[in-house]
This record gives sequence, C-alpha cells and structure tokens, in this order.
Amino acid sequence: MLIVAGEASGDALGAGLIRAAHRIDPAVRFWGIGGGAMKEAGADLVFDAGEIAVVGVWEVLARLPRILEARRRLRDGLAAARPDRAVLIDYPDFNLRFAPDVRRAGVPLFYFVSPQVWAWRSRRVATIARLVDHMMVVFPFEVEIYRKAGLPVTFVGHPLVDSEPPVLDRGDARARLGQDTEGRVLALLPGSRRSEVSRLLPIQLAAAARLRGGRKDLSVVIPVSSSLPEELVPSILETAGAAGWARPLHGLFHEVLDAAHAAIVASGTATLQAGYRETPMVVIYRIHPATAWLGRRLVHLSNIALVNLVAGRTVVPELIQEECTPEKIAAAVAPLLDDPAAAARMRSDLAEVRTRLGAPGAFDRAARLVLGVEGASRSRAEIVRNS
Repeated sequence: MLIVAGEASGDALGAGLIRAAHRIDPAVRFWGIGGGAMKEAGADLVFDAGEIAVVGVWEVLARLPRILEARRRLRDGLAAARPDRAVLIDYPDFNLRFAPDVRRAGVPLFYFVSPQVWAWRSRRVATIARLVDHMMVVFPFEVEIYRKAGLPVTFVGHPLVDSEPPVLDRGDARARLGQDTEGRVLALLPGSRRSEVSRLLPIQLAAAARLRGGRKDLSVVIPVSSSLPEELVPSILETAGAAGWARPLHGLFHEVLDAAHAAIVASGTATLQAGYRETPMVVIYRIHPATAWLGRRLVHLSNIALVNLVAGRTVVPELIQEECTPEKIAAAVAPLLDDPAAAARMRSDLAEVRTRLGAPGAFDRAARLVLGVEGASRSRAEIVRNS
C-alpha cells in the first residue's frame, strides 16, 4: 500500500495509521514517503519527507529538484509495485500534485486529514473531489464540505483523543509541578516555533505582569517545547524582567494545563489540547502586518481558534493581530482567574468541544476504511450512490 506524508505532523499521523493497519492485518506492507516515525512503524521509505517538507516560494524553488525526484520515485513505484490502495496524508501542495498520477494508475485513493479548505483556497474542494475516492476528516464540520461536493467522506475522529494522557486532578498536577497547593496558576503557551515564541512570549509576559499586580497568589508557568533552542525562553524572560517570577518547565506540558486556572494560548493545535483538558483560556496570535493584510484577503473566517471552529461558535476569546495587546489579554483573562462561575461556564463549553472531537480510535477507524474492513473497498461510484 502506498502512503505519502510530509512534515513532522504528517509523519506522526502516518505512523499511527500504519500501526493501526498492522493490528488489523499484520501482512499489509506500506511504502512511500514519510519520516522517522513512519519508518519505525514499518514503512519502506523511498524518500525522506524532510527533504521536501518546505514552506515558502523561495524554499520550494531551492528544493525543486528533490521534490521532482520524489515524485518520480513515487511514479516508478506505482508502475512497479502496483499497490492496491494509496493514502495521502495532508500536505496538499505536494499530494494534490501527485494525486493525478495515482488516478491515472487506477489505484483507489484515500486522503487522511483534509487540507484547510474551510479557511482558504476553497476551490481545492473541486480538485479533491475529482481525484480522491474517500476523504477521512478529523473535524466534524468538514464532513458537509465534501458531502456537498459529492465526495465520499467519513469523520474518523481526531487523533488527539488517542494521544492525550488522562486528565489529572488539579492537586495531582500541581504536585507533579512542585507547585504550592495554594494560589492560582496562569499558564503561558507561546507556541513551538522559534519565530512565534519570540514574537508572542514577550506580549504574554507583559499581560501576566499586569495580572500579577493585583493577585499576589498568582504563579506563572511556561511549558517549553522541546523543539526550541535551549537558550531562547530564558533569554526572553531575562529581557522582560520576568526571570524571577515566570517559571519555564520542560516535559510537563499536560501537567501545566491540568494545574492551570487559566491559560494564554497561541493559536494552533495547543488550543485543542487545552480545550480537550477543559483548561479555561484566551487565544492570541500576531504576525507581520503585511502577512496579516494578505491573510485577511485570503482567509474568510469569523474565528481562527480550532476550539471555536469545532464548537461552531465563540467559546473562548480570540485576540488576534491589533487586538493582541497586554492590556486586552489581561482584561480577558482576569474573569477566568477571579470569577469561578465564568471559568465553570467556559469549562462546560470546552467539554462540548471535547465530545465533538469524537471517541477514541481515530487511527483504527481510518485503517479499517483503507483496508476495506467496513466496505471502503467498494467502487467510487457505488460509494457515491449510497452516501
């Protein structure tokens, strides 16, 4: 079976799918493009995803010979191995250009994790519907998008549900952090990329400083991503004058969320993780003004936080771009720290988000569809007629 994933997130998704498929049918063989996680899960890689996982026009041009080589090797594999199925995982800029090759080879094509067509470049839906036999989505609101396009689609649930450890009691979480059992805890989640941490953490610290002013019992903790340079966060804390009161923590991401009374979270997957654990939060983000100007013309969404998109309404405040200031952030967080009823209402809304992410077993459901255990091996026309 052919499988193609790019970037670290796709590699992790591919590995989960491969392991689930091997639990159902240990004899199935996967080959294609991926990273270390997929290789460890048992895939035979004809190309390393790291060589083609690039963002930006100039970066793509610089890697274009390797990208074309990767596509050539996949084409050769299609002709030589004649796989019975193909699975493409996210990474649309490469996968949607390779999909016509799969189509011409007559191989049934499954797509796992939809490109963000609901945010921008919605015209890709028609392309996907023409090329793909079955779309497997991880957000419930994506189903109707593909159903309207006439493409068989299944909400398999979000893989996050399978990977998240059990939620800890706040007292137990504090004990693991070595945190005083008295007082309130504010978590700052600035992201996992150097650029966004450098841009957002100073703003978060300035907001936290304002909140500490009238709350002497408030502790501030920062779960630090392992992907960041070791000196980055301490340097920002020193510059902001926060080294004495903001505590960076390594390897305790979930414990921080479970211990926190409130969190200031950079928009991204972390909002889903905080929402899954029902941590009251305010979502923030800021990018370069020119990028923001362009984004507003390409992206047409009333909300950008994943928790709000899953909920279908605003359940957590979003302070984006010009609204992302220490003053406004502090004002939005204050009720979550001071008013137990306000925090409880948000936790109730986040519990609904958690339910909408689906039951555990996303990888198993996706694997069953791909392997045809639940009727996914029917022809495309038959699936369309019966969907």
